[in-house]
Amino acid sequence: MRNSLWILVGLCGGVQMLFGQAGQVDQQGLPIPMAQPVNQGSMGSDTPRGRGGFMTRLRAVLEDGGPPGRIPVVHDSCGIAPMGADGVALVSGSNENPCRVSISLDGFQTVRMDVQGTGHVVQVVLRRVGAEGDGLPSGSVNVAMLKIPVAAHKAYAAGEAAMGLQQWATAANLFGDAVRIDPAHALAWDELGAAFEALGKTQDAKTAYEKALRADPAFGRPCVHLAGIALEERRPADAADFTARSIRASGAPSPRAWFYDAVANFALDRQEKAESSARRTIATDDAHLFPRAEFILGTILAKKGDSEGATAHLRNFLKAESQGAFADTARQRLSEMEAARK
Repeated sequence: MRNSLWILVGLCGGVQMLFGQAGQVDQQGLPIPMAQPVNQGSMGSDTPRGRGGFMTRLRAVLEDGGPPGRIPVVHDSCGIAPMGADGVALVSGSNENPCRVSISLDGFQTVRMDVQGTGHVVQVVLRRVGAEGDGLPSGSVNVAMLKIPVAAHKAYAAGEAAMGLQQWATAANLFGDAVRIDPAHALAWDELGAAFEALGKTQDAKTAYEKALRADPAFGRPCVHLAGIALEERRPADAADFTARSIRASGAPSPRAWFYDAVANFALDRQEKAESSARRTIATDDAHLFPRAEFILGTILAKKGDSEGATAHLRNFLKAESQGAFADTARQRLSEMEAARK
C-alpha cells in the first residue's frame, strides 16, 4: 500500500499535475496582489499637507529593492502625481477617507491598496505574475540588495517582466545577464532556475537554484523549487529536507512549501508530519491551488479510522478535481467507508 500510495501521489501525471496550475487570479481574472504596503522611513515634519488632507509618498519596488524600470499605470480615487520609472509618486487625499490606489505593470501582479496620511513613505513590492511570496526573510533582502549594481538590477527587472509574460527564453537570457554582472544576486539565480524549468532544462534549473542558496543561505524559495524537482525524481527524503529548510527560513511559508512537505512526508510514511503539513496547506491556500492536500489529509484520516474527517476532506478534493486517478481513488475510499458504516 505504501508504494502504491507513493506512485499515486508522486507520479500520476507528474508533480505539476499533482500541484495544480500555477498563477493566482481573482474572480475577475486579475492577478491577486501578493504584496502588502509597508511603512518605511519618515518623510519628516515638513511634509506638505492641505487643510484637512494629507500628502504622502508612494514607492513601488521589485523584490530586490530596485525600481520598476518602466512606468507603472496608477489609478486612484483621490489625487496622485504620475508615477515615474523610479516607482515614486505623491498621493494626496482627505484625512477622513483613504485614497484607494491600484498599481499595474505588464508582467506583474496588480496591487490594490488604501493609502492614508501616515507621514511615512509607503512602500509596495511588485511581484511578477505567477510568483509566490515565500522564502524572503523579513528585512534581510533589502539590506543585501543595496549592493546590487544598477546594470544587474535592470537586467533582473526586465527578466521579471518577461517571466510574467511567459517569455521564458528571454527571461533566462536576462537573468543570466544579471548574475554575470552580480553573482551574489540570489533572486536572479532563483528566477533563472524557474525560467530553465519552464524551458524543460531541469539540470540547469537545479544548478541555478543551488547557486541561489549559496548566494543567500537564508533564502527559502530555492529550497521549495528544489523540493519540487526532487519529488519529480522520486527522491522524497531529499524533498523533505528541502521543505524543512524552507519552512525554517521563512517567516510565513507558502502553501506550496507546506504542500511539498506533505507530499514528501506522505511518501516516506511519516503520517503525523504529512497530516500537519496538509492541514497547513489547506489553511493557507486561499487561492485553492493545491486541492490534493485534501486528498492526502483524507487518506491519512481514513487510515486512522476518522471516517467523518476523511469523508469531508475527500469530498472537498472531488469538488476541485473530479476526473483522473486521484478522483477514482477518492471515490473508492468513500465507497469503502460508506460500506463499512452499514
